Amino acid sequence: MDQIIFCDIDGCLVEGKHMPLDMARLAQVRHLVGQLAEQDIQFCLATGRPQPYAEAMAQVLGLSTPFICENGAFVFHPKYDKPIHWIKASKRRTLDKLRKLLVEANYTLEMGNEGSLSISWDGMRRMKEAEIAHHRRTMAEHYRAFGFKWTNSSTSIDIMVKGFSKRTAASFLLKRYGLEPENAYAIGDSDNDRKLLDYVEVPMCPANATDAIKERCAMVASAPGVAGVVELLSGVLSAVTE
Repeated sequence: MDQIIFCDIDGCLVEGKHMPLDMARLAQVRHLVGQLAEQDIQFCLATGRPQPYAEAMAQVLGLSTPFICENGAFVFHPKYDKPIHWIKASKRRTLDKLRKLLVEANYTLEMGNEGSLSISWDGMRRMKEAEIAHHRRTMAEHYRAFGFKWTNSSTSIDIMVKGFSKRTAASFLLKRYGLEPENAYAIGDSDNDRKLLDYVEVPMCPANATDAIKERCAMVASAPGVAGVVELLSGVLSAVTE
């Protein structure tokens, strides 16, 4: 392997929670991923979603390589059915305490999370990023005693143990493969992807990315979502096969 492309799921490969998958576009992504693999470029999911959802998406795309779950809380290798955890048991217990409080406050939490928490609500997709960020800051202040890191995307507010992110997980995978950040691309659309995009050599995003993300990307697709990912992957493939 010579290079690696990290790619977010929500806002990049899918529109968001409870939205139908664009199977025709995802088939194009799968085809491009295969062509990139022939050029020794690996495609790696880097998502805030829990392992079961990420593994289903990996199956859709024909991936058998490790992927990043829960915004970097752990890496999962589908070939060996094996997670690599970094979050200590004591922190997980604290997350469980916060989970109970949030449920009691009638927040909807994504099921299946092991090393983080993810909150969403009906109508969130129709909200502006600034509105979601305001909710995130308000909640982070209210629950600041727990000492966690709060971030958000266009589809969720995510709660993480400090010191862990998609960037830390990507760094682990690059070292595992003997690669440097200079050998890496990343595709993201929101605040949860910022550290990863700043870390790699070539940050990229679809047209629906926030303005702050677009400003830090070397490549911005003209199309949103998965159509934009197809555009970006096609560009990478053309560049390496010229």
